[in-house]
Parts: sequence; structure tokens; C-alpha cells
Amino acid sequence: MEFCKARLSDIPAIVELQQQCHVSQLDTDDKQDGFLNTVLTDEYLTPAINNEQSVYIGLIEGQVVAMAVCASWYYWQFSPTLTSVGEGLTQPQHNAFGINRENSVFWGPVCIAKAHRGRGSFEGLFEFTRKACEADYIYTYVHQDNHRSLAAHVNKAHFSPLGELDINDQPFIELAIKTKA
Repeated sequence: MEFCKARLSDIPAIVELQQQCHVSQLDTDDKQDGFLNTVLTDEYLTPAINNEQSVYIGLIEGQVVAMAVCASWYYWQFSPTLTSVGEGLTQPQHNAFGINRENSVFWGPVCIAKAHRGRGSFEGLFEFTRKACEADYIYTYVHQDNHRSLAAHVNKAHFSPLGELDINDQPFIELAIKTKA
């Protein structure tokens, strides 16, 4: 798999991949294989690509089969939820880890096409993103019911759990990782 920063011409394939992985499109069995809670449309992907170069993709034979956004808290200002989450990075568990809005970026959404899961795609995409990241920390949260994603973040990318987070009456686990050794 080839990893690179996304271009504007990749947006339709990125949106389609996210839609395929969105929780609303999956039956109960498919949700066990991981799911997205959010789909970023071209309206939100365009500035992430143009202004921050913060959309990363995995390609096989020119087809987008993996994607992730890893953008600054400034970029995420359009989201009241992420604005609130970013402001919450002053909690004791964040201070103990050393993470705050000034030294971190938010990772997500992240998805891998079903046919390419379990083949190192997540690890490759994360490692490519981590190396490109200029922030000291990458922060994310994963729905507690998304066991596959939690396992990938903790066991494959080595994120550290920071605590629990409630968003719109949904339970999430906060995770972070230092980008540089």
C-alpha cells in the first residue's frame, strides 16, 4: 500500500470510503469489524487538504482504501463537539500526560476499507501520519463499543488511554500518543 497526503481529486473516494464505514450503513455483525461515527464531506475535507495538508490516504492500484484526518484544533473549530473536547484538554488526566491544545492535533475520522483490514493498513497509515505530524501529541477518542478500533489504537499504534468521555450521551475512550520519541 502506498501512503500519501490526499489531493482535492481524492475527495469523492474519501467520502465514499467513509460512508461505507459509517455506523448508519452497517448491520450489527459489520459493526463488530469497526465503524465511523462521523463522515467528513467535501465541505470539510477541502480546507483540511488545502490549508493544513492534514488528510492522509492509503492507495492500492490508485484506489483509496484507507483514510485519516489529523488536523489542528484550529481546523476543528467548525465542530462544537471537538471545540468542547479541545477545551477539555485541561483535565488532570491530560495534564499528567502532558497534552494540551497547543501541542496536539486531533486524529479522526480514520477508516480502512473492509477488504484491507487486518493487513497492516492501519499501522502503515498511522505511522505515515505520525511522521508527517509536527505536533508533540496526537489525540483521539474512540466509541467504547468500537472494540476493533480501540484494539488497533492501543495494540497496533500504541496510543495510551487517558480516560472516559461522554459525547451526546455516548461513551468514548480518550487516547493519546507522543509523536516523537
